Amino acid sequence: MKRLLVYVLMMGLLLPGSAVLAANGPDPGQGDMDRTRLRTMLQDQVFLDEAAIIRQRDRDRISFPDTVNHWAQSHIANAFGWGLVAGYPDGNFGPERYVSGIEAVIILDNFARCLNGLNLGTASGATINWEQVPVWARTRLQESTAMQIALQSQFYGEAQVNRLQVATTLAKMLGLQPLEPDAGQLVFQDQNRIPSEQLGYILALKNAGIIAGNGGNFEPMRLVTRAEITTMLMQIIDNLD
Repeated sequence: MKRLLVYVLMMGLLLPGSAVLAANGPDPGQGDMDRTRLRTMLQDQVFLDEAAIIRQRDRDRISFPDTVNHWAQSHIANAFGWGLVAGYPDGNFGPERYVSGIEAVIILDNFARCLNGLNLGTASGATINWEQVPVWARTRLQESTAMQIALQSQFYGEAQVNRLQVATTLAKMLGLQPLEPDAGQLVFQDQNRIPSEQLGYILALKNAGIIAGNGGNFEPMRLVTRAEITTMLMQIIDNLD
């Protein structure tokens, strides 16, 4: 198994017109990440976990009734095989449902279990407000990796998460180094809506060819759907394979 470099593999995340976070499906021509560019930019640090590879090979793929003919159908089926996501009790997946904070933490935790070499970092002084955590998720959130993701991201309640939140969190997990914008550089038309401390991560993702704008905008406050976060994570796994 080739070990990939993970400097920016991160985040085909969040852009409506991008291969991973497109509300109406992937943008033609953005369907695959540029592996050569990724391998050039990334450090030899993050790679697929061998046990996870074996587990996903042995696990059946399923097709959720509400994902048939959906633009993310194959990504969702593969993500189920990797153990990233599961369906609801009614048998559906809910691809267009927005992702809550606690759901995002659990999906990212599942993602982390498939990889070695992630940088979960530390969140000095951060704490969990357990009153905000749904009862059903409290045991899971006490596990080490899930706890670290929740502490770093500070989204773990039932409120829905936006593109900027998910992108920044995953960038940090992958050890992505933020880029400084050139003087006067305008990468996105709505760049002034991205906080300065997070802009560098978004620029690095854009520079890596992992995210792209929608009509020139990043739309940082736009909510993330289950199909979008699933597709983004599967593209990362596929490019580490």
